[in-house]
Amino acid sequence: MPSRTPSAPPLRVWAAAALGLLAFLLLVLHREAGQRAARNQTRAARIQAFAAAPGPRVIALGSSPLGSDLLAEARMEALSKRAGGTGFAWLSLSMPNGTMEGFLPDLDRILAAPPEVLLVDADLLYYRPTWSSPSAFPARAAEDFMRGLKERRQPPVPRPEPAPRTPGPDPDHGPEQLRAYVSYLAQRQPRGLLPQGDPVLARLLQARVQGIRIFLLEFPRYGEAEARIPARHREQAGLTRAQLERVCGARALVFPEPLPLACYSDYSHLTGAGAERYSAWLKTELARLTGVPCS
Repeated sequence: MPSRTPSAPPLRVWAAAALGLLAFLLLVLHREAGQRAARNQTRAARIQAFAAAPGPRVIALGSSPLGSDLLAEARMEALSKRAGGTGFAWLSLSMPNGTMEGFLPDLDRILAAPPEVLLVDADLLYYRPTWSSPSAFPARAAEDFMRGLKERRQPPVPRPEPAPRTPGPDPDHGPEQLRAYVSYLAQRQPRGLLPQGDPVLARLLQARVQGIRIFLLEFPRYGEAEARIPARHREQAGLTRAQLERVCGARALVFPEPLPLACYSDYSHLTGAGAERYSAWLKTELARLTGVPCS
């Protein structure tokens, strides 16, 4: 007796699955929009409060390296005021997986109460976001959504003070992690020359008109990873840098010496020891370039 071929699921099953997937994606998008709005409101409040800070003010915008490679705001201020220096008031606005387009509302608020110095994570200007395409967003958003559900099911506990970072490489350092990071570097999309009318370029040009000093933070990477950045990416980043220097009066700040692996928690983020070294250098460099006495 011939075997029977399993029949395909009825059309109503496919329709129900499609509706369920659509509902899930809409829920993910709604949650992402709510989180984005909450983060936006928090940054807006911080920028507004910072407008009243005394002394020369520095605002830094960036992705995750801004949070790992620089010391906390209070420590940056204290570092710049040692030995009686005037120092800076400091505000860091870090957005993990952030984009310059995501910072546009913040740039508008900054221009309304301009600081003396604006620091920008250079990679946000040199490269387009790697996961902003419609095909990549649902997977990323779904991952964040499921992680949020897991966290909400756990009983609330008091948030402990963050433990001080200690020098030394992450235990996961190794060839596989390096290959993964190099793969990420290769997948990035250089912006090259920014087109006339680009909203980010327009705001940075307005910042120059208002007398804001703009610096591009080219955060350090471990040397072996840095050496594997594709040549085309370097060329395109150079075009963007030169354009920002010419049009907006920006200046790139590049750490002058290679850091040992012990200063990296992975191949692109610094440990506490690395952040101490980088922050001390940045403080001195800003003092030299702006004339603000920071001993």
